[in-house]
Amino acid sequence: MITAKTREAGRPRDEKTRALILETALELVAQNGYAELNIKRIADTSKVSRQTIYRWWQTKGEILLEAVRERTANREPNISSLEHFLRDTFTLGQGVIGEAMVGVMADAQRDARLHAQLQQFIGVRRTILTAVLRTQMPGTGQYAVPVEAIVDMLFGAMWYRLLDRHAPLNDAFALELAKVAAKLATGKQ
Repeated sequence: MITAKTREAGRPRDEKTRALILETALELVAQNGYAELNIKRIADTSKVSRQTIYRWWQTKGEILLEAVRERTANREPNISSLEHFLRDTFTLGQGVIGEAMVGVMADAQRDARLHAQLQQFIGVRRTILTAVLRTQMPGTGQYAVPVEAIVDMLFGAMWYRLLDRHAPLNDAFALELAKVAAKLATGKQ
């Protein structure tokens, strides 16, 4: 992943301009949706040249992924229980963050570079969830279903609701999934 610290030599990023671009991109997604967003609109709204934006990012997906990363960077997930972790994750998935992530996920299917960046971002949450499951679930570490499969199930359910929008990501769903995960881990019905 290319970050401000590892970026190639050249003109350094102006931090205020970078923050303005990221916030503008999220605001535009909130107003018009991901599909309507483009680099020109971000540039025009933020009053920054497209050249500046393209110097730092190649696609709107990269801009939004960095914006989401920034928005969530200082937010420590609640790992006191699986249910709390899921509630926290689902809260992040609501609103503009969820809208942006759905768009990024879709674009990442056709863009290998964005896909790699997205996998790195998601990988952090997967690692945390795996740790939560290993420390919070009953048992001695011997689970009826592999922990990785439970992680896939939990995040898969979240992504399904984000993509299909047939039902909300809410506290009730977090509780349901936590109960299902406990049953899967222990093998008890």
